[in-house]
Amino acid sequence: MAYDAAAIAPSERQSKDTLSKHVRATIQLKRGNSYFFDGQQMVFERYGEDNRLIFKLIHTELTFRVDWKESRSDLPTSDWVISMISAGRFHTRDPGPSLVKSNRFMMGEEEARKIDPGSVIRYKILVGLDKLGSVVSDDQIKIIIDRVKRQYPEEAKHFDDGLTPRTVKEWRKKRGSFQERAWSDCISKTGKGPRTRRLNQALTDLISASALYYWTNTTASKVDAYNHLANAITLRNALDEANGTAPQLHCPSPTTLSDCIDELETFQTMRAKFGEVAARAKFRAMGKAIPASRILELVQIDHTIIDLELIDLDVLDGPTKTQLGKPTLATVICVKSRCILAWYISFAGPSLASVIQALKRCLRPKLNCIGSSDFPILQDIFGLPSNIVCDNGMEFVGTSIQDQIQDLGITLVASKVASPESKAFVERLFGTLNSKLFHKLPGTTLNKSKREEHADKFKSEATITLQELEELTEHVAYAYHISPHSGLDGRPPALVWQEDAARYGIPVLLSGDRLDPLLGILDERTLSNDGIELFGLQYNDRPTTNIILEEECARLSDRKRASLRVKIKYNPYDLGHIWIFREKDNDYLQFPCVDLDYASGLTLAQHKTIRKHLRETGLEFSSIADRAKARVLLQNRILELTPNATAAQRRATAKLVSMPSVASKRDLSGLTSITGKTLLPHEPLIARSNDAGAIPKGSLRGAAKARKTRQDNAERQRLAQERYDATMQPNEALWDVFTDADWEPY
Repeated sequence: MAYDAAAIAPSERQSKDTLSKHVRATIQLKRGNSYFFDGQQMVFERYGEDNRLIFKLIHTELTFRVDWKESRSDLPTSDWVISMISAGRFHTRDPGPSLVKSNRFMMGEEEARKIDPGSVIRYKILVGLDKLGSVVSDDQIKIIIDRVKRQYPEEAKHFDDGLTPRTVKEWRKKRGSFQERAWSDCISKTGKGPRTRRLNQALTDLISASALYYWTNTTASKVDAYNHLANAITLRNALDEANGTAPQLHCPSPTTLSDCIDELETFQTMRAKFGEVAARAKFRAMGKAIPASRILELVQIDHTIIDLELIDLDVLDGPTKTQLGKPTLATVICVKSRCILAWYISFAGPSLASVIQALKRCLRPKLNCIGSSDFPILQDIFGLPSNIVCDNGMEFVGTSIQDQIQDLGITLVASKVASPESKAFVERLFGTLNSKLFHKLPGTTLNKSKREEHADKFKSEATITLQELEELTEHVAYAYHISPHSGLDGRPPALVWQEDAARYGIPVLLSGDRLDPLLGILDERTLSNDGIELFGLQYNDRPTTNIILEEECARLSDRKRASLRVKIKYNPYDLGHIWIFREKDNDYLQFPCVDLDYASGLTLAQHKTIRKHLRETGLEFSSIADRAKARVLLQNRILELTPNATAAQRRATAKLVSMPSVASKRDLSGLTSITGKTLLPHEPLIARSNDAGAIPKGSLRGAAKARKTRQDNAERQRLAQERYDATMQPNEALWDVFTDADWEPY
């Protein structure tokens, strides 16, 4: 800027009006020259209309505008430049660097320590690295960091989140130059002074308006809000161009708008967009989770539907393929160690059957699992839990699960309704499995937001089978167990399990061969001389049946009885045997199917489909030959299914073609730990039960209400009986007519 210094520094004889007029006449701004206003560098472009001056900011390449007192922004004028020159805020060159350069080395260690104790760590690390040369490796940086933190432990507490080589490399670039470090360079400027605004006021107002558009429109997404912002900027630039001004605003990044939207997130904005329930769930106070002091003291179990379409190799003979649909994952996780005790993938949906299979895997050792050769402790991640936290799903509220849990001696803890935070650890594990595996596989369906975000890369082509998914899941579990866990202060889950197993031992179920009866699905049937009928199949063990019925007849000596209601359990994945509860022994007795060749290894879903097929084809369900023929016809029908089948048909097909192999029964009475940990044998509590095999009365939830209802019903029945007795008094005269001799013929 070329102006007369004497003109802006007048003598006392000059008046202000004369000064203003003289200075305005002598100001000459040259196009392309750089100027500084409050440290912001800008280039003068040209003169505008109405004595307006157009400057372009070097940092943002936006036109410089002045914020006036009327809360609006506009182009500066010559009068404004004069006033800023008089105030010492407008210069032809930046006075800052020379002043800083001359004073930056004047600050000492004590003064820097008072302002920012963390500056000591930064300065010592940078000076130490400068001595090693301009190029250093990450290992050298880590060595210097450890050395400085040990030398200054108090100052190192300001970096509790840890220091990484990447952070130190950023310091080397921005905090002084090589071998010219000053204490003032190492002081953190965060919160110690005003920051220069990068976006002008006009663009900031448009961003705020788009953020409000997001929160006030219930159907708008962040993508819609960004499109709203881009359209507003386009209209603003078109208006400026129509007024003879070059377009000034540039569209910011989506992250800038997203940050502004997040800043406006309050209870009121959440309620306006998502409703009262979502707002309360987001901002309600959260308490601490139920603590666990040792492994297996508390575990969490839950289901999730995997966002992945699976296929079956048995139907790939033709040019097309059949998708089986999305499987369901049941997972059991230990709260103390975060170890995955069991997982089970099936097409049965969130059901009692999948819960049973997961519990069976939880109670059995992981023999020869992936990674066990390098980490033997992985085979010992199993045992009998003390408490199980579950949600309020139908699979956890029935009498079957209660009876199973009671027989095993486990306490079932129900979480609050609609509160996934009660099972935070297992929910977090689902997120880990999604990010590490499921959402990376071909055939993933992601979720709605993920599909919109990766619409250009999303593919729904499924190529993974159930067996391949199980193998991949086991690989992820192996990597998860040996990797540092943020919730365990950086320790791997397998290490925490190993330490607790050495300290407390591992509780295990002594009679592992009794898992099938203990974890079977509960039912009640009639035992007769022909045995027990279940799902159209007959089960009988004649010697045992005769003994039980004879004992019942002896107990009820006043009459003969050829049948008895008994409590039974069955395995839905193997209908070859059932188990009946014998009150005398407080134990279950095994009854084989009469047609064992047909029922052995047969799942309940397959059996029901075969029966339906037999009814449709008119075959008689009576002989082994007919049933064997029906199974062959069923398999042929499965192979003939086309990809055009409905979703319900695909799910039904998936249940049939994904029959799980029945786990081999092994006697765990002589079980020993692979890694030498102490095993604590536990006998099932059913041997000490005194309820005579009574079936649980209703679900755990609402037990108090159910008990109150039974009491009220009993009271109403008592009052009704009293009213009946009062109205039906016996006729004494009639009784006097009859004698004992009169009753003899009767």
